[in-house]
Amino acid sequence: MSLSLRFALQFGLTATLGVALALAISLGILRMRVETMSGELGAGLEQAIETQLRRDGEALLENVGAESRESLLAYDRGALDKVARGALKRSSALSVRIYDQHGRALADGEGDARVFEVQAPAPMRDIAKASGVVRWSEGDRLLSARPVCIGAQCIGAVAVAVDGSPVARERAAVEADMAKAKADFFTEAALLALAALA
Repeated sequence: MSLSLRFALQFGLTATLGVALALAISLGILRMRVETMSGELGAGLEQAIETQLRRDGEALLENVGAESRESLLAYDRGALDKVARGALKRSSALSVRIYDQHGRALADGEGDARVFEVQAPAPMRDIAKASGVVRWSEGDRLLSARPVCIGAQCIGAVAVAVDGSPVARERAAVEADMAKAKADFFTEAALLALAALA
């Protein structure tokens, strides 16, 4: 084998290895960027859906609080139950509950008599000190609550739960779409890399 041919082969192999290494590093960096971007997009979409679902439920809170203020002062469970049931009928909420200032449930939109044995959930324990809406989740249920106050004195609280399962369904759909898009992208990138090496 002549010296010039040997140099040509060595140069060709070195160039091929260099290109392969550069492509591998580039694809690795690109993969990390795509993973990060898809994660951020998925989280943003999930947050947007949850915000919309909560907004629909929280639109009730102020109305129920205003409607229940006089009945809370009078501790009129019948009137409070009527307010809660009316609010539940006019909305897509899963539940509407009204509590006194000690965290005892006084009314339930579904008319569940056992509700009177129920204490307010842990996130509502200090709701009288809250400056606005308190939010938390229980499984697929998205809950929101706010105090009912007269001046500086809080006399109770109202809580609303909405169905949060669309968030989980959308998350699963987005993850499936992202996984397919990423697989297609990296297959195409690998084919282009092979073409570049060739």
